[in-house]
Amino acid sequence: MTVDRPPGQGSGKVIAAVRPKDISISKEKKDGWPKLSVYSVLPAGSETIIAVHSDDLSLTVKVNGFTDIGMDDNVWIDFSAESINFYNPETEALLTPE
Repeated sequence: MTVDRPPGQGSGKVIAAVRPKDISISKEKKDGWPKLSVYSVLPAGSETIIAVHSDDLSLTVKVNGFTDIGMDDNVWIDFSAESINFYNPETEALLTPE
């Protein structure tokens, strides 16, 4: 998955991170949402933690309550660009727009 680097942060590789609560997940195909496969579903009290992956991407998604999403299901995910945090891969420092 390709995302844009924050403005004013130069070029090169970065670590991109999204909080699990900021990711939307669907069992139905959604235009523009990447397709991933579920490899872990963990009910955790009032929420469910779902681990998803594709060839080049691994994410953890948090949904409120229980879900009918199961192991090996195909799902589609989405999140807003504003919810992405970027980090310097060498220093692990948070990169902020200048």
